Amino acid sequence: MPDYKIRPLKGKAAFDSVFKGGKRFKNDSMHAVVRFDKEQQLPAVVLCGIVVRKKIAKTAVLRNRIKRLARESLFAVAKTQPELIAHIESMVVLWNTTPEHPRKIELEDVQAVVTDALHKAQEFYHNRLR
Repeated sequence: MPDYKIRPLKGKAAFDSVFKGGKRFKNDSMHAVVRFDKEQQLPAVVLCGIVVRKKIAKTAVLRNRIKRLARESLFAVAKTQPELIAHIESMVVLWNTTPEHPRKIELEDVQAVVTDALHKAQEFYHNRLR
């Protein structure tokens, strides 16, 4: 397996293209919009954007903490389970639950949710090939 790199998804046009051409995967805590590679190659770079609405997390401290934890979760998945992001070109993670306090949300909680969404995306991709 190649070494995958997670890079930030930047710009309104890039986000719009993921939302327009991507497949949605829902979870209790988040939604993931994933756009798969059309050539069925293994891209070495996966573009990722993370969105936490102000309605969900009122303070910037909390929004930034959730984004950092989600980004770190994606890095960990890319290292430990690279097959989960093998055919993903770009993705947007939309966080939907409000933690009580910034310190109440832990990396293990976010990583479990992100991994679950990536498992759903991988399952969809392999079922689509059949």
